[in-house]
Amino acid sequence: MLIANSFSTYMPRFCSVSDNPSITSAPSTSTNQESVKSINALQGHIKNFSTTLPSKMLKEYVQGIWNRLAVHEQDIPVKNAHDISLSSSSSTPSIESIELLADTDALAPSNGNMVVDSLDGPVTKNEIQSFINYIKTLKPQATTVNNEWTQGRSGENLKAMALVYEIAPQKEILDKMVLFCDTLLSVRNDMKGKRVIWTGRVDPVWPNQPNEKPIQTGGEQGDPVGHLAACARQILQTRAIHSSVVPDGDPYQFGKTYLQRAKRYLIEADKTVDQHILRSLVTLRDGNHMYFSKASLYKSGLPVPWNQQMMFIYGFMNLAQAHALLKDAPSRVKFYDQIVKSNADWFFKNGVSSYTDKARLPAYDWGYTMPDKTGEDSSHGSLDVAGLYRMYKSGRYGINAQQLAPIANIVTDVIPLGKGSYAGRLNGTSSGGGNSAPTNRLRSGFLFTALFKPKAYKQMMANAGIQSGGNTNRIDVYSRFLWVKHQRSQPKGSAAQVK
Repeated sequence: MLIANSFSTYMPRFCSVSDNPSITSAPSTSTNQESVKSINALQGHIKNFSTTLPSKMLKEYVQGIWNRLAVHEQDIPVKNAHDISLSSSSSTPSIESIELLADTDALAPSNGNMVVDSLDGPVTKNEIQSFINYIKTLKPQATTVNNEWTQGRSGENLKAMALVYEIAPQKEILDKMVLFCDTLLSVRNDMKGKRVIWTGRVDPVWPNQPNEKPIQTGGEQGDPVGHLAACARQILQTRAIHSSVVPDGDPYQFGKTYLQRAKRYLIEADKTVDQHILRSLVTLRDGNHMYFSKASLYKSGLPVPWNQQMMFIYGFMNLAQAHALLKDAPSRVKFYDQIVKSNADWFFKNGVSSYTDKARLPAYDWGYTMPDKTGEDSSHGSLDVAGLYRMYKSGRYGINAQQLAPIANIVTDVIPLGKGSYAGRLNGTSSGGGNSAPTNRLRSGFLFTALFKPKAYKQMMANAGIQSGGNTNRIDVYSRFLWVKHQRSQPKGSAAQVK
C-alpha cells in the first residue's frame, strides 16, 4: 500500500485511496486553488506510478480522472473539481459523477488557441482557420473508459467539429471527424475486447467500465451512435465528395470512399440500436416514452433521465436525418422520428414547471428525471439544453423559439449569482458539491439560448469567456459561440436549420 498511501498524501482534498480501492469524495469546502494543487500533484504521481499501481482498474480510473481534470485553474467549477466518487459497494463511477465535469472535458492540449475576431458579423475565415489549426492537434482516444465518447474529450471534440462543419464544410474538419469516428467504432465491444456484458452477450456497446463485472450500460450508449450517424449525415450532405477516396488508407476497412464510409457508419449505428439499445436497454412505453428496461442493471424500470434522453435522441435524430438523405429505410426514419418527438413533447408537456421570474418573464424549472419537475442541476441542465437545441435546429419535431425562450430567461435572470458566479441548480439555488455546486462560468450548453434573447448575447458569451479580440482553448464553448454568431449573421427569418 506504499503507492496508495503516497497518493493519499498528495490528494488530501481530492480523493482517498484505500486497500479496497475506492475513491471517495472529499469535503465540499475545498477551494478552487486547493483543488488545482491536488490535481497537479495527482498528475505527477500518475506519471511516477502508472506502471506499478496495484489495480488495473484503479490505474484506468485515476488516469481517467486526470484526463478529465487537465484544465486551467479558471475553468474548474467552484467547489466541485474534486467531487468524483465511487460507492463502497461498486468500483464503477456512475454516469452522474462522470457528467460532473462535462463542460471541462472538451479541453485538450493544443499548440494554439482559437481566436475571436469579433462578436458581430459573419464568422470569419480567420476564426475557422484557427479552429482547423486547433483540431489538427487533437487525437482520438482508443478507449471507452469513463465515458470518453460521451462527455469525455473525444466525444465533445467530435460534437464541436460537427457543429463547425455545419458552418464551414471544410475537408480538414470532415477528415478529422472521420478519424475520430473510425477510432470510436474500432473500440466498440464487439470489435475490441469482445466482453460478455450484463445481457449475457457480446453486445455492440462502448463499456464505460470494461473491467467491472457485470459490465453495465446506460444512456451513454446514445452519444457514440449519434457521433457515427452525424458524421454519416454530413458526408451524405456533401455530395461532391461521395466518390472520393478518404485519404487515410482505410485502416479499419470501413470503406475506401466517403460514401462507403458513411454507409458503414450507419450500418454500425443501427446495429447498436437494434442489438442493444432497443433490444435490451430501453423500453418504449406510453407512446414511445423512454424507460430503462426492467432487466437493466442501471435504473431498472425507471424513466430515462432527461440528459440521457438527449444522448439517445442525439443518436435517433441523426440516424433519421441520415437515412432520409440516403432514402434507404423510410420505416426507420419514421420510427426514429416518432421516438424523438414523443419524448420532446413529454418534456415540454409534463416535465417542466412554468413560472414568472424576477424580471417578470416566463421561465422554466425541471427535474433530473420524471416525475420530478423541479431541482435540475446546472451541469445536467446544460446537457439538456444542448439536446433541446439540437432538436430545434433540425426543424423536424415541432419545437419553436417560444418554447425555448423561457430557458434563455433562466440563464439571464435566475442562475447568475453576481460577481461571476452561477447557481448550481436551474432554480437559482446551490447545494453542496458536485453537479449542484455553483460555478465560476456559464456552462456551454446554455450559450445556444442567446439566439432566443439577442440582447443578452454578448453578456452570455462574456460569461463563458468569449470576448472580441480574445481567444480560448475550450472547443465546446468556441464551437457554440461560432454557431450562435453564424446564426445571428443570417438574414432575418432565414436562420439555418439543418434538416
